[in-house]
This record gives sequence, C-alpha cells and structure tokens, in this order.
Amino acid sequence: MKIQLSDIGKRYGKHWLFRHISEEFGNGDRIGIKGINGSGKSTLLQLIAGICLPTEGKLTYVDDKEKELDLNGLATHISIVSPYMDVPEQLTVREIYQFQSNFSPFKQEIDLKKFLEVTLLEEQENSFIKQFSSGMKQRLKLGLCFLSESQVLFLDEPCSNLDTTGKELYKQLLEKYSTNRLIFIASNEENTELIDCDRTFDLNALKNG
Repeated sequence: MKIQLSDIGKRYGKHWLFRHISEEFGNGDRIGIKGINGSGKSTLLQLIAGICLPTEGKLTYVDDKEKELDLNGLATHISIVSPYMDVPEQLTVREIYQFQSNFSPFKQEIDLKKFLEVTLLEEQENSFIKQFSSGMKQRLKLGLCFLSESQVLFLDEPCSNLDTTGKELYKQLLEKYSTNRLIFIASNEENTELIDCDRTFDLNALKNG
C-alpha cells in the first residue's frame, strides 16, 4: 500500500492549519505527527485516512498492484484509534469482536480467546463495554486496531487513559504487529507513543497563513 499527498492543505475559514504537504508513504513506514494543541494533528490524521477532505491538493491510495483505490472504499484497508471515536457501549466484547469480524477480519491467529488475552480483558467476553473503565475501553480499541488485517493504522494519542500496564501493552502491540504495515501516530509523547518513527512531521513548522 502507498499513500501519496500532493500539495495538501487544510483551512477553516481564513485560517490554514497546514499547507503544501507533498509526501509519499509505503508499507513498513512509521510516521509521527506532532504539534501544539490546535495545530492540526488529528485533522491531518483524519485527512490521510480519507475521513475529511483537504481544502487543496490531492490524496491518493495505491494498492500493491499499483492500482489507485477509490477513497470511498477505504474502510476495509484502514483501522483507527482515537479519543474522539467510541465503540458501541451497548455491546459486549464478544459482540463487538463478532461485529468487526464481519467487515474487517482479524489476523488468522486471533480468535476471541486470543483477542481477550492480548488486550488483557480475560473473563470479560460477556461484559458490556459501558461497564468498562476508560483504560479498558482504550485497550479494547487498540486490540480492534492492531489485531485486524488492516494495512494502514491511524493512531491518535493511542496511550490516552492508559496506566503503566496499558502503555506497555501499546509498545508490545507496536513491536509485534507493525510488520509490513503503514502506521501514522499523532502525538507529542516521544518516549511512549512516537517510538521508533521513521519520520516525524512537526505541524508547527508547516503552518502557513
């Protein structure tokens, strides 16, 4: 999978968050995005994921056969973790696992038992998500993302609400399930979330206007 940004810019009203970003990313790349609050980290992440549209420029996805993909069909290729995206709290863990399996398969070795083990949610398969602490919900979201077959992962402040054990889990997931994937991480936490990035974009340096 390759993602190409061609002179990308995003504006709200008269205010440009960023402009003139032209980059190409490919399988195996781990890309960090940092900047002060309000600089546009989450916006750039959403833009690259095809969730929001650029004000100027073009976003292109190209598969391994050099075929350009329809941006309306990216859901089967990407997974996202972010503070602003919630899982349905009226479902149990078993139900959310089965629900995701219908449109975004998990890795072949990840059955429900293994999923619960990896996310430190053993004995919780029939628990409703609304009963979970914020840290448990975050571990669940990380599992749904990393343990899927998605080729591109978008991680927005992935250690939000995690304690020391949860942050260690994040590092383990990043180490074990990053091979041949394209990963974007929006954060300012260089020692925990932005570890081992190949490139890091500082949006403070990209502001224009």
